[in-house]
Amino acid sequence: MITIIFQKDVNMTFINKFIEQLEANNQIWLESILNQDINLNQYLDSNGNNLLILSVYYKNYWFSKKIVNAGINITHTNNQGLCALELAIQLNCLRIIKLLLKEKNSIFFDRDGFNILHAVAANGNIKLIKMIMTLFDFDINIRDKNGFTPLLWAVQEKRCNAAEYLLLKGADINSIDSEGFDAIYISVSQGNKNMFYLLVSYGAKLTNLYDGENLLDIAIAWNHYDIALYLVKKGIELRTDLKLPV
Repeated sequence: MITIIFQKDVNMTFINKFIEQLEANNQIWLESILNQDINLNQYLDSNGNNLLILSVYYKNYWFSKKIVNAGINITHTNNQGLCALELAIQLNCLRIIKLLLKEKNSIFFDRDGFNILHAVAANGNIKLIKMIMTLFDFDINIRDKNGFTPLLWAVQEKRCNAAEYLLLKGADINSIDSEGFDAIYISVSQGNKNMFYLLVSYGAKLTNLYDGENLLDIAIAWNHYDIALYLVKKGIELRTDLKLPV
């Protein structure tokens, strides 16, 4: 997941003042600024965050709404390629998400093919996933630049509930990323037993090979012995010289 770092020692007096008033939720101050009819888009901190991204970071709905209504660029991305909507999804700011979704073109953030459906799947918030899938006609198996589908993102981020919801909605359990890895491989390599058993219950294949290794080889290599024992009971045999501990 993308992280965001703010530096308050930037050489921009207005940004420093804005953060100070934002933290204090000083609505009177913001109203006075907006009444001056200034160009809000000119203000960026040293990380490229505009005033809207800063407002979202502090989970301030009121500041966000006022700034959006004043015409700030809602599709602006910071130096990490992060826009306000994606940050709001990461932070589970449902009111701000709904606010931004009302704005034209707000959903079309795309960082190497990573879009809003990938973001909510990685976040794991079922309410958000349902909302996005209801509002927009996304292909549930849409891929980003690395071949990750929303399901693969949910598995990667260990979001069991999100993964199951996507599977119920028709996500392809056997889809692979650009390196040939699928959801069951990710769960085994992470040692995520809950995710592993969930995927098995939905029919994930246990016999696939990954660069000549099978799931049992991978489980043992990463010391995930509970999963390894399950695979042995299912008749999976080692293809390498690794062994289960006695």
